[in-house]
Amino acid sequence: MATIDTVGEAAGVVDCAGKSTREINLAMHRGEVNATCGMLTSTVKTQFLDDVTSGRLKLVIQMGNKRSDEFGPVPSVFDYAKSDAEKAVLDVHFGQLLLGRPLAGPPEIPPDRLKALRAAFLATMQDQDFLADAARVGLEIDPASAEEVHDLLNSWGVAWWPGADDVLRVATPQGTKPVWYGDWVVRGTVGEVWPVRDEVFQRSYVESDGPPRV
Repeated sequence: MATIDTVGEAAGVVDCAGKSTREINLAMHRGEVNATCGMLTSTVKTQFLDDVTSGRLKLVIQMGNKRSDEFGPVPSVFDYAKSDAEKAVLDVHFGQLLLGRPLAGPPEIPPDRLKALRAAFLATMQDQDFLADAARVGLEIDPASAEEVHDLLNSWGVAWWPGADDVLRVATPQGTKPVWYGDWVVRGTVGEVWPVRDEVFQRSYVESDGPPRV
């Protein structure tokens, strides 16, 4: 969130409902509104950098899962989380920013081709000519690796959902299911998870000393 100082008398209240981000940002420049929420780093760099440098535009909170001091010591929304449950909600809400513009392929891509595609993506993100072009127009390049995306999606498979009695719930192929005290959470052969009652688990599974030998 950002606020901007205005010169002269207050312009009153402007209804921004239905307005685009560009229209709201222009209204800030004209002094018609005093603040906006959800301003991207790239927007600050390309449209408001002079205002930030001069102190006219004040960034009051960072709304994201990554903290940056690029524009000074701006507090993070995570600083205001009062419990693990509140932090978990923020993790889920802002974690999706990591998937801002995902690149995905069809299922069952041959492993060697998948490896080549991932390597090519990371190489492009580190290419000096590419980075120079992005810097020239004020675009921030902050890629996430395939491993980071994979770990994030897996973490969403089992998450706290604040609600009735703070019941733990897991995302299954058949929708979100509650996990009660004493239940087991079983991961399937393709990574899916299922809650299993203890009595069913005890009848269906036996303890193993390790993977079977071939």
